[in-house]
Amino acid sequence: MPKSTRKKHPPRSARSADKHELYQLAVQAPDIDVPFLARWFARNAGRPPRTLREDFCGTALLACHWVLAHAENRAIGVDLDAPTLAWGRTHNVATLL
Repeated sequence: MPKSTRKKHPPRSARSADKHELYQLAVQAPDIDVPFLARWFARNAGRPPRTLREDFCGTALLACHWVLAHAENRAIGVDLDAPTLAWGRTHNVATLL
């Protein structure tokens, strides 16, 4: 029998879970939210949106998806939790650079 080529992952538990990653998976759907927001704004404002201002942006996942959706898009994210912002810079914002 051939050996499995699947990577072995350590067992997952609440203790070893990344709370920011879980938050993004459980609460956010930027692949749905970004097109929805763009359509809604364009229909109501008569022009495409180019700037997203997001408070409580936390991991900045939505802001990053917004920026990637169109070359002219810009995002401003605000949050007070420094550790969450640092995680977002490392895991999401860094992918834009």
